[in-house]
Amino acid sequence: MSTFLTSSENLPKVQGTVVVEEVNRISKSLMSSRNTFELRKLKPKKKKATVKDCHMYPDDIETLIDRIFHIFSLQNHIGNTNCGNLKNWVSKVLKSEGFHHLENFVYKEAPFARAFRCKKVMKNETPSSKRSIQVSIVNNLKSALSWWLLAALRQVILPLKIQNKTAYVWRNAYLKHLKLGMSRFKKIYAVRRVDKAICLKSSASYSSLRFTIVSNKLRPIFRNRSKDRFKEVMEWKKVNSILAWCLEKHGIYRHTIQKTCKDILKFLKRNSDFSQVFGYTADVSKCFSTVRHGTVICIIERILDQRCDIHTVCGKGLDNKGFSKLLFVSRDSEKEARLALTRKMQSKRVEHHQVVYVTKVSTKWLLEIIRSTVSSYYYKRGETTFKVTKGVPQGHPLSSNLAHMYLNDFEKENWKNIEYDPRMFYSRYEDDYVFLTTEKDLFEKMSKSLLNGENQHGLIANREKCKYSDEKQELYWCGVKIDLKSGEFSVKRRCSDGNFGWIPIKF
Repeated sequence: MSTFLTSSENLPKVQGTVVVEEVNRISKSLMSSRNTFELRKLKPKKKKATVKDCHMYPDDIETLIDRIFHIFSLQNHIGNTNCGNLKNWVSKVLKSEGFHHLENFVYKEAPFARAFRCKKVMKNETPSSKRSIQVSIVNNLKSALSWWLLAALRQVILPLKIQNKTAYVWRNAYLKHLKLGMSRFKKIYAVRRVDKAICLKSSASYSSLRFTIVSNKLRPIFRNRSKDRFKEVMEWKKVNSILAWCLEKHGIYRHTIQKTCKDILKFLKRNSDFSQVFGYTADVSKCFSTVRHGTVICIIERILDQRCDIHTVCGKGLDNKGFSKLLFVSRDSEKEARLALTRKMQSKRVEHHQVVYVTKVSTKWLLEIIRSTVSSYYYKRGETTFKVTKGVPQGHPLSSNLAHMYLNDFEKENWKNIEYDPRMFYSRYEDDYVFLTTEKDLFEKMSKSLLNGENQHGLIANREKCKYSDEKQELYWCGVKIDLKSGEFSVKRRCSDGNFGWIPIKF
């Protein structure tokens, strides 16, 4: 470290002087064996109430660097010009997203000034030689200080990947939110510790648990661990394709936003004689964590009661923009599956495609896959293994379809008499409901089971997200503005002038 700061060619000239003494002292400070040290003065001055408050912006980082300079009086030691150069260099490193690989270290104040103000330093050197040596020492010292400053920031800043971009947050504040998020996750999903002996007997694979920031909240996401990631993804796509076909055969369809808008338009035309149509939206609170494992198993056993073989066809091709498409389609026969694949490719604007492979499995195989999946939500934190005993974790390949089955079963049990009522319409995209009615009392009677949680499935709506149509008879649902009076639909998009505006949807 001493050689690094003073450079090898100048080291003999300053050997035994105060320069080497101070450099050695700095070296011991920076290269301390202790791993962490909390510098209280670098904590955020204001409390970070939400995850969004934890974000650090360029101005915050610049202010933080100035605070570090002030705490250690670096302006007095190396001057404002050198401090400005340090700040610019560190800012470039932060933009390159490489500083988080630095190791932790201990902060200790070191008197840099004495290394350059003592009269005994290089007293036998000529003025030009002394100047050259001092410049060399300063340059090397600036390099060391740059590393030191980055390591100091490493104790305060934490880099996060948000939507494939690196964002910086206050380390301690974010870790507090992460700890609270983990506690909520364990409580909501009824997480339990599992004995190692039980894990060894089970053939289930472990997943990794990560928290991502979505809408200013920490959302737990499961990711399966696999040596061959691509092969595993393809296998789950096949399973989801087979499951989706089994659900469709039993009348359990997934409604797209566009399909729902078309159905709403039909309802509005059918009830155009009414002076006013009332619209409502509802969002199921913590939908994935509410799913009960026993109920899901009963539902899938009822759906797969009749044993049969299902054919799955995998095809690939390029669309009109040159993007590759890999699709899976399942049907009761290979011929039907191939025809369905052709139609699906055409809907994706793929003119020519080729079949990769064709496979056939039984519904018994699918039932065993779902049973083993629901009963084996394991993840590890260090050496400890945990199991999710309630709910279907977000991020797992089957979670979306399992939650869809669960919500559909709730609808059939509670709203089966409303489904064909001409005065009422409802539809769902994932866990977001939209309701239209010509009578308010009818909606209040229907929605009681969901709004108050009075149902056997344990589902309840998030009242903060529930909305109703205003005086203009406008309703907002899943990013679509619905005009109940004129029957027009529009979405918010960026216009050619750079501003956002509502663009009409044409059917």
